[in-house]
Amino acid sequence: MKKQFCTIIFSMILSILMLSSVFAATWPADTTGTELAGGLGTYEPSGAVWHSRLGQLFVVSDEGLISKMNADGSSVTTWNIGGDLEGIAVADPNSNYVYVINEYPFALYQFDISTGTKTKSWDLSTVVPAPANTRLGLEGMTYIPSEDYSTSSGRGVFAVGSQETGTIYFLDIDTSTNGGSVTLLRSMKPLAASLSDLFYDRETNVLYGLYDSTLIEMSLQGTITATYTVPGSDQEGVTLTTSCSSTTTTTAATIYIASDTPASVMKYGNYPVSCPIVTTTTPPATIDPNLISSETINGATITVNYADGHVQELTPYSTSTVQAAVNYDSTRLITSNGKYVSVYKNGALMTKVKVTTYTPSIYTLSVTHESSSDTVVVSYKRSNKLITATYTLQNDALTRVSTTSVQV
Repeated sequence: MKKQFCTIIFSMILSILMLSSVFAATWPADTTGTELAGGLGTYEPSGAVWHSRLGQLFVVSDEGLISKMNADGSSVTTWNIGGDLEGIAVADPNSNYVYVINEYPFALYQFDISTGTKTKSWDLSTVVPAPANTRLGLEGMTYIPSEDYSTSSGRGVFAVGSQETGTIYFLDIDTSTNGGSVTLLRSMKPLAASLSDLFYDRETNVLYGLYDSTLIEMSLQGTITATYTVPGSDQEGVTLTTSCSSTTTTTAATIYIASDTPASVMKYGNYPVSCPIVTTTTPPATIDPNLISSETINGATITVNYADGHVQELTPYSTSTVQAAVNYDSTRLITSNGKYVSVYKNGALMTKVKVTTYTPSIYTLSVTHESSSDTVVVSYKRSNKLITATYTLQNDALTRVSTTSVQV
């Protein structure tokens, strides 16, 4: 027992020496917090996480307890599942599950908050090295969603921390199966100090590491971007509530710090966070390549300008003149030389009908638009008569409706 006590004291001294080499800035949030632990009774908080869907704070105790409470500390519910619980995480806020970690033996538990029961467990001892001192085992945990940490399995990642070494282990765990596969992806040691808890903020993509009274902000690669001295003592848990918007780059979050001696869950406002700049790019509108914006006629040649910018030249007939118009939705070009009526779609001939057996020298083409069809009229003079041929154009089919003859 004396040897074990000396080992613990030595580890604590080493942690203090290591942390003293890291410059810690003054606590940036409100200096006066709100105590939320009043409803917990005799409780030693050892980890914390905010549940975004429920709008509640969850904490765990090394005496095997899981509790939830409102943001002001009211309406406390506590479950006892046993074990030495040192960390808690929410993987999917839309589910009824939270995940808790056992300090030693290394294990991850799935807990159903709707039934108050432990539903699944996974052995982590095969991938996380055993500590020299079993009282300095896994001390913190958080969850990183798949969109922020790419894996071959497509699953999100659990990050767990060693109290003894300060090493953070990134684990791919198959949570669909009880006792499913556990794969160590990598590890890192941002600080060689006693790690208390971890929290990954999905809003800011920042990983927080609590090393007793020191809080660090870092990237998932371990690059430390900020270091702060945390108020209080024996800090064991950290979590934040952040509300970033697409129009702000900085905002004030609420941070919760759990401590076991004395038992405390403190809530601090105005913790500064940097929000990622969200740029929304409106995709260009899809332009129908068949949409005609204008057409011009020069003799027997028609120049067609399309809305997407491309241009075509058509010479539909071997005559000296031609007339043209567009259909009801401007995606078809209707042409006539008096003898024929033709319909083109983006330069391709869709249909062609004969109006008369000869090519009249005088003729007119007119098109009247309906909601989803067109009335096409070709009028021409033959001897002392004005002949009018009327067609309906629908679905690229020209159907003759009537032919009239008037003496002129």
